[in-house]
Amino acid sequence: MGRVPHGASSLYLAGGVSFLNAHEAVFEAMIEGWRMQQIGGRHLKEDSVSRALGVVRRFESYAGKKPWEWSAGDFDEWMALLVSQRGLLKV
Repeated sequence: MGRVPHGASSLYLAGGVSFLNAHEAVFEAMIEGWRMQQIGGRHLKEDSVSRALGVVRRFESYAGKKPWEWSAGDFDEWMALLVSQRGLLKV
């Protein structure tokens, strides 16, 4: 059996378990796996990773979808909202 890559979501999901909300469980495992890969694999600082995760969570909340359902259009709409309503990303 090979070594499981640092941050793999399989490290955070229990095998043989039926989840009440499978999509949320998978999303949380993805987030935790990505966080651990950034900290343990790329040696980024916790506060930098936490800020990036905050952006991902805010986008997930805005889109109302999980990452496997996101589209480029969802992201474009969110960026347009940030620019128009909050004045962010002005050059």
